[in-house]
Parts: sequence; C-alpha cells; structure tokens
Amino acid sequence: MKITGMCKRALAFLLGALVVSFAWICTSQLMPVGKVNDKVIHKYEVSKYINASSGNAVKNYAKDQAFFRAMKELGISVSEKAVDAEFESYAEKYGGEAEMQNVLLDTSQDADSVKNSIKKSLLYQKAIDYFASKTVPEEDEIKLYYAEHKESYPEGAEAAKDRITADLKAQIGLSEYQKYMDTVEKSVAITVY
Repeated sequence: MKITGMCKRALAFLLGALVVSFAWICTSQLMPVGKVNDKVIHKYEVSKYINASSGNAVKNYAKDQAFFRAMKELGISVSEKAVDAEFESYAEKYGGEAEMQNVLLDTSQDADSVKNSIKKSLLYQKAIDYFASKTVPEEDEIKLYYAEHKESYPEGAEAAKDRITADLKAQIGLSEYQKYMDTVEKSVAITVY
C-alpha cells in the first residue's frame, strides 16, 4: 500500500496533535496548586477532592445566581461600598486584615467568597425588610404574638407595642421571603455534568 503525500501530512498532523494533547494533559496534571511546608502539591494529587465537590459547587453557584436574580427582580440591591464596609468590620473582629487572611487560609476560603457571603447576608436582610414592609398586622395578630412571646417583653404589652409589632412584621417578612424563595428555587433547573 502506497501512502501519498497528502496522507503523510494528515498522519503527521494527527500524530502531532496527539503528542501535543498528551503533553498538555500531562503538564496540566503536573501543575503545582499549592505547597505544604516544602512539599509541592500537584493538581493530580488533589483532583479527586476537586471532582468530589464539583457537583455541589455547581449547585451552590446556580442557587446563588437564582438568589441574586430574585433580589434584582424585587428591586433589592446592596452597594459594593456597603459590602466592603461590612468586610472591614468583619476583618477588625479577627484582629485586622492580615490575621483574617490566615483564618481564611485555614478555612479554605478567600476574601471574595467572604464578600459574596456578606453580600448575600445583606440582601437577605433587605429582602426580609421588604416583605415585612408589605404587611400590616391586625390587632388580634399582635396580641397573639405577644402572648406567645411574653417573656421577650418584660415591660408589658402596651409599653412594648411598637417593638412587638416590628418583631411580628419581621417574622411575617421572613415567612413571606421563604415562600417567595421556595417558588424561585422550584423554578430553577440545575443540571450538573
């Protein structure tokens, strides 16, 4: 069987592509991803841990995106300035940003993931406030709430009426928020490959 010039070039191309692919796979798996004391950790050594958590990571990311979209649809937002201020306050509780970086390393987190959690927390509180603002509790609901939580208001029902009403509205706001988010989450289709 005679191999033509065109076949030789195609064969050479395929062989070259195979060699390049093999080299890329090998080098990507040998890529250093960290270090423990003086021992370098390569990607292939931690890939089973990464692969095991990837499904949850995809689901969590998708849920976060659904949450952020839902907040946007409600007109609820948080400025980056507010997130940064909360992050700074959080860092001070740990003795400053340098000490917090050590804590983040110990817990396998980074500043961006903490800021994302802070943003979600601020949005969550604003969402509860949003739903609470849409409710006007009836007098009998306020009395029932006070009767169920009397120990929280030692000053009595009349003296604490504004606080009781605010607490009841917050509870209703939380309940309405949870109902809303349940419908949002049910409408999201998540597929992990």
